[in-house]
Amino acid sequence: HLTGMKKSHAAKRHAHHVAKLKNYQESVDGGEDYGPFKNRVVAAFGELASSPHNTIAIVCHGGPIGCILRELLGKETKYIGKCAYFELQKHGKLMLVGMKNAELEK
Repeated sequence: HLTGMKKSHAAKRHAHHVAKLKNYQESVDGGEDYGPFKNRVVAAFGELASSPHNTIAIVCHGGPIGCILRELLGKETKYIGKCAYFELQKHGKLMLVGMKNAELEK
């Protein structure tokens, strides 16, 4: 129902679906459940993180960013804005070292 719509338009026409999206564990009709989504994102990130490259850029929507922060770093995001970015480093363990246009919950 929401594909291709501006957020403001979707909020007016499909308020009940948009409200569900505020809780990452809920899915909208026809949408992917969180469990399979999480497994897919974590597996893809793990594959990229284990590559021999020193620097990797991942371009994606806020859902995968929130999932990576939540599942791999134990951090919840309050808000991920447009064109947000996160900088992660791996020195034995994965660490968040910088971010812009986003806010972590305290």
